[in-house]
Amino acid sequence: MFTLKWVCALWLSILLLACSIPCAWAFPAHGIRQSSNISWFDCPDSPTTQCAFFEVPMDYSDPEDNSTVSIFMRKLPAKVPANQRLGTILTNPGGPGGSGSAFVAAGGEELSTIVEGRYDIIGFDPRGVNLTGPPTACFNVESKFLLRDYQLQL
Repeated sequence: MFTLKWVCALWLSILLLACSIPCAWAFPAHGIRQSSNISWFDCPDSPTTQCAFFEVPMDYSDPEDNSTVSIFMRKLPAKVPANQRLGTILTNPGGPGGSGSAFVAAGGEELSTIVEGRYDIIGFDPRGVNLTGPPTACFNVESKFLLRDYQLQL
């Protein structure tokens, strides 16, 4: 006899499967142009890390638009020899306004210790944060925020 626990687990599985099907085809990857290569250089403010700018399309859904975003990244290289490395950990501290590059500069060594130095630790700055650009169109005074919120409610 089926218990309530098994019935709930079955329905949850069906629901999760049904929700995941549309996500698999939500973004057509075949039309995306290749982004730039990453050229790492020593970060001037942290000698143990490397920095890079990565150019990506501003709007992947519009292949005719040639405008780009320059994503700033910081890497703490793995501490072990190349044959012992396991890969890369890409960090995102969240936000809004969280800087992944600052996270790596401040806490990368601790994270590297946790993973025994076997991974490169990379953090990036989302659009509008630190050196990533172009900046988002932000309001510079609180009255503009309030006006926008009021207009959205109308």
